[in-house]
Amino acid sequence: VLIMIAFSFSLSTTLNGLVVQPLERMLHTVRVMTKSLMSQAAQLDEKDPDAEDEEEQFNALSELEQLEEVVRKLARLSQMLVQKTAVNDDELVGMNDEGK
Repeated sequence: VLIMIAFSFSLSTTLNGLVVQPLERMLHTVRVMTKSLMSQAAQLDEKDPDAEDEEEQFNALSELEQLEEVVRKLARLSQMLVQKTAVNDDELVGMNDEGK
């Protein structure tokens, strides 16, 4: 029984160090970065009264839901960026070698 207790404690300590603490650091980083992004977006959308409500709703989510929301927003941003910077065939023909 003592060996099982010692092994359980050892396993718990190892898992805490290898899994739980790094996940907590990552989630803390996501939380800090998201808060910064949300505050910057709120400053840009000062006219939008729903911006503060959206931030409060975001803060009420669990860490996993916050992470999912951040990834979803990043995917939308990258999709918008790709659409904005896409070059059609007509523009490509008109470009010189440096532009391509």
